Amino acid sequence: MPGNLKYASHPLPVNLNDLALFKKNVSDRPILSFSSTHPGEELLALQLHQDLSKTFPTLLTIIAPRHPERRDEIISLFQNQGEALLLRSRGELPGKESGFFLFDTLGELGLVYRLSTVVCMGGSFTPIGGHNPIEPAALENCLIWGPHMENFSWVAERFEKEGGALCIRDLSTLKESLTTLLDNASTRRSLSERARQIAVSEQQVLTRILENIFPLLPFLSPNRRS
Repeated sequence: MPGNLKYASHPLPVNLNDLALFKKNVSDRPILSFSSTHPGEELLALQLHQDLSKTFPTLLTIIAPRHPERRDEIISLFQNQGEALLLRSRGELPGKESGFFLFDTLGELGLVYRLSTVVCMGGSFTPIGGHNPIEPAALENCLIWGPHMENFSWVAERFEKEGGALCIRDLSTLKESLTTLLDNASTRRSLSERARQIAVSEQQVLTRILENIFPLLPFLSPNRRS
């Protein structure tokens, strides 16, 4: 196989005004993001935050569910745990005391990834199969995922082997791994820079695939390809 076309995608877009506003509000707080989450992963994020905030009292946890229509379910989960949850759909912004923020909107992962200190890939901590790690990698994110990245097995394997992401096979060690990442800027920089390099190294994949296809399609002569 000549390559994965997801590498050829442009970086996820962002509204620069929104980005500036969020950055002003969160200042230098560490931000742990769970992107494209599924049932069970929001509770995991909540419990991890409760533990990690003892060491990192200014920690902000962002949750971006794969299906924003699950917002009521997620709100109820947090209410039952006695935790407040701010919502993007209400136009709210995380303040200095906010612990949790829910991106219950579509098309804003570009904003989430540009804010994050560490990104946890959703769909990988429950048996869903994971989601696209190339998008956050292209934005130089520090990536961590669980044992279920079957939908992106070839991509995930490369990131793991080449030092572009951490894979946590045993969820009992997840808190320890996140503590290390949040506490060590040099480790985060190493992972995020390697992730970006991997993503960038494959950006010519579309050209490579086309070069493989054209010889099989004789009617696409050089004079007719335009």
